[in-house]
Amino acid sequence: MSHLFTIKNALDNGDIIVLPCDRLFGSTKNIVRPFLGKEAAFPVGTFRMAAQMKVPMLTVFVMKEHGRHYRAYVRPIETQETTSKIKQAEGLAEGYIQALEQMVKRYPAQWFNFYNFWSK
Repeated sequence: MSHLFTIKNALDNGDIIVLPCDRLFGSTKNIVRPFLGKEAAFPVGTFRMAAQMKVPMLTVFVMKEHGRHYRAYVRPIETQETTSKIKQAEGLAEGYIQALEQMVKRYPAQWFNFYNFWSK
């Protein structure tokens, strides 16, 4: 759990934290939502942490266009203000999932996993 203290200290110092939100690394804490037509599990910890610490979240995608040309997409994830941190985290997760789905549809050859991503 020491990583949580490190992250909190970084946020308190005004640093930016970058975390993948489409990879389950053995965590059982996830949110299952439709993604590209099937149910998929996404880790919920990053979204809960952002809601709890009241920090903004951005999606950042850097996609290869052609040759040595890349395009960066940086957008805020919007969610409704609510007193429920769980509902706020779910809103952040859903915003991320929608943004990821748009990027995968636009750049289908640039996103893949080496494990069974979709729920059975």
